[in-house]
Amino acid sequence: MPARAHAKLPNKAPRARGGRDGAHTRERILEEATKLIAERGYRNTTMKAVAECVGVTEPAVYRHFDGKERLLLAVFSETVARILRPVARDTSGPAIDGIVRQLGLLMSPGQATLRRLIAEMYAAAAIEPKVAALAREFVDDASALLIEELRRAVAEGDASPDLNLSHARAAIHIFMAGLAHHETLAADLIGDEAWVRFVETALRKVLSPQAS
Repeated sequence: MPARAHAKLPNKAPRARGGRDGAHTRERILEEATKLIAERGYRNTTMKAVAECVGVTEPAVYRHFDGKERLLLAVFSETVARILRPVARDTSGPAIDGIVRQLGLLMSPGQATLRRLIAEMYAAAAIEPKVAALAREFVDDASALLIEELRRAVAEGDASPDLNLSHARAAIHIFMAGLAHHETLAADLIGDEAWVRFVETALRKVLSPQAS
C-alpha cells in the first residue's frame, strides 16, 4: 500500500463506523479474512485481497482495522473466543474435563481452520514485533484463565496439590500450539478416537495427584 495511504491510518485501536452497517461490514471483513488466512496464510493475505472478497474498498477495511496485524489478532481472538472460550469458562463440570475438551476440539476434523489460525498467529508473532505486542494481551488473558482452571482442578482433587501452576499452564499451552500443526505432524491421527483418548489420559496423568 502507498506510504501516503498509511499516513492517514489511525494510531489507536480499530474502530467501526456507520452503526449497524458498520458492524455488518466488520463481520464480513472478519469472515473473509478468516477464510483467506486459513487458505493462503497470513503472509500471503493482503488487505486489498480482503477488501475485494468483501466487496468494499481497501480504505474501508482500514477504517475497521488499522493494519493487517490487528486484523489477524481479531480473526484469531474471535475464532478462539467462539470455539474454545465457552468450554474454558464453563464451570458446570470438573475443571480438568474442560481442559481435556479443549484439547479434544483441537484434534477434531472439523477444526482445521482453528488449527491453522493458531499456527499462523504464533508464526507471525515469532517474527513480527507488532503482532507479538498485540498478541501479548490475548495470551496473558488466556494464561490467566487456564491458571484459574488448574487451581479449580487442584481444589477438586483432580490435580496434585503440589502442582506448579505456571509450569502446567506453559506445558498445556505449548502442547495446544503443537496441536495447531496436527495436519503437518500427524494428519492420519486427526479424528482418531484412540489417539484422542491417549492424549486425554496422558494429560490427566500429568496433572493427577498420583503423578507427583
